[in-house]
Amino acid sequence: MTNIKKIISNFNHSLINFNQNDKSNIWKGIHSNFKYINIEKLENFRNNGLSRGTDNSFLNIHSSHTVYKSKTLEEKLKFYNISFDEIKKFFLKENIGRSKNLLKIKDYYISDSDFKNYERLRDIRKFCFLKKNINMICEIGGGFGELGRMIMTDQPHTKYFFIDLPETNLLCHYYISKVFPNKKIFLNENCKNNSISKSDVENNDVFILNPWIDYQNIKFDLFINAQSMMEMKPDIIKKYFNFIQSNINKNGFFYLINRYYHDGVGSKNILSQYPYDAFWNVIISKAYKSSKTSHVILLQRSDSIRTNFKLEIEKIKKLEKTFSPPNLPLLIINFYRKIKKFFKK
Repeated sequence: MTNIKKIISNFNHSLINFNQNDKSNIWKGIHSNFKYINIEKLENFRNNGLSRGTDNSFLNIHSSHTVYKSKTLEEKLKFYNISFDEIKKFFLKENIGRSKNLLKIKDYYISDSDFKNYERLRDIRKFCFLKKNINMICEIGGGFGELGRMIMTDQPHTKYFFIDLPETNLLCHYYISKVFPNKKIFLNENCKNNSISKSDVENNDVFILNPWIDYQNIKFDLFINAQSMMEMKPDIIKKYFNFIQSNINKNGFFYLINRYYHDGVGSKNILSQYPYDAFWNVIISKAYKSSKTSHVILLQRSDSIRTNFKLEIEKIKKLEKTFSPPNLPLLIINFYRKIKKFFKK
């Protein structure tokens, strides 16, 4: 049985130890309704607004967030070029969070995000799991845990780390506890002196933590960031890249999906300008099927700077021109948007 008291206690502990300046304005607004959390709110987190920002895509044909609006499961399977038998093991038989926008087929509750996450899993399985032993995975900004749930279902031996904001970690803790009741979960409350040791890793399965925990030289085989760095402030992106590039194992992977351009945090967020160092080799670089404004990059850590990295980044820069506004100050860009929006009314 899910321990709700423990989940709420850890959430309150996380808030005390979290620097709110690390949160962008986007998420400050989204998380304004995380007050007086109780069991009823958690049980309904996918219909009461708590999952806003992490649960934006539905099979609901009327959803403005759905990139590919399909009316039927068959259309969705065709679009992603998969069979029902291939993906059904990743569908849940319980509506965790009580979403009102899931498709019920046989015994399964199906979300549009199941297909998007399976698209990501196929990449990771083909180019990471089949190439190298992946034992330690760290997902930065993993929402309430849908992709992590899918990966752990496919690769049950892996140690899986979720690093995110306290509010999102609250939902992730509830969700993952419901999906995997027998997995040992390590939390911020369990950290001694704000750090995690190798013995902590050995004795637990899933880790749900705030950013900037001291990892005591713990190394990861795979880092994942899917559509959340684009909503971070530049200094936070830099912190994460320092963490990734310092804590990745030899020949480890970094799977990255983000928009070519985004400025919702009050500054220009440009994919090609993320603070990559020179020690990466590009394994995948392609348009993201689920969103034409985003790009998929799979990087592998290299001992040498003689890689294809610079060449691939130049290709991405050319694609960015299609989705980026003119090279003007953001103040002018935002003023132009307001004028354009006014005349559309």
